[in-house]
Amino acid sequence: MKILKLYAWELYFNRVIEHLRELELKCLSEFQLGKAYTSVLFWASPALVSSATFIACYFLGVPLDPSNVFTFVAAQHLVQDPINHIPNVIGSVIQARVAYSQISEFLVQINVSGKVAYVSQNAWIQSGSVQDNILFGSTMDKPRYEETLQRCSLVYDLENLPFGDLTQVGERGETLSGGQKQRIQLARALYCDADIYLLDDPFSSVDTHTAMCLFNVYGCLSFSA
Repeated sequence: MKILKLYAWELYFNRVIEHLRELELKCLSEFQLGKAYTSVLFWASPALVSSATFIACYFLGVPLDPSNVFTFVAAQHLVQDPINHIPNVIGSVIQARVAYSQISEFLVQINVSGKVAYVSQNAWIQSGSVQDNILFGSTMDKPRYEETLQRCSLVYDLENLPFGDLTQVGERGETLSGGQKQRIQLARALYCDADIYLLDDPFSSVDTHTAMCLFNVYGCLSFSA
């Protein structure tokens, strides 16, 4: 508003706004008229169809006895409700097509090049040993494996396990704490040497001290970069 008053643009912008308002009122009027015509046609269509049918029967010589009339009226009532839902079905189909096209357009402009590693907020651990969960089918590279354990602050935890990294973790890692499962999941992502890392709050189940070690001391995130 300061700029408008400073350059004395009030009258110009007032004319522009009034012109846009006239266009808006015209569109709204046309829309309401079309809606009114549609409503009248919609509610009058049963009577119009019945009248047109009976007039056609009269001119074609079809007898309008009670059996024919009641049969036609009953059949009309049966098909009336499905026909009434046709506009809603058409509108739903149009909305679905628009939504599908928008979602498709959004998901297609996304291009991922290279290997992707994902660390979810809730740790996913498979049955097996700690080493199996970290390697996850990859070949063993001992220097890289030891570096991954150190960067994810797992060395001390493995020393306290009965069989080290060969300890069986059970179904869904039930023998591990939440922080241990999260760090094993993070080590799995780091060891795969991916090009893109998607981290969904990887420190959610880790205590503050360990999170600081992962972020600052062990350089976990810099390792992923």
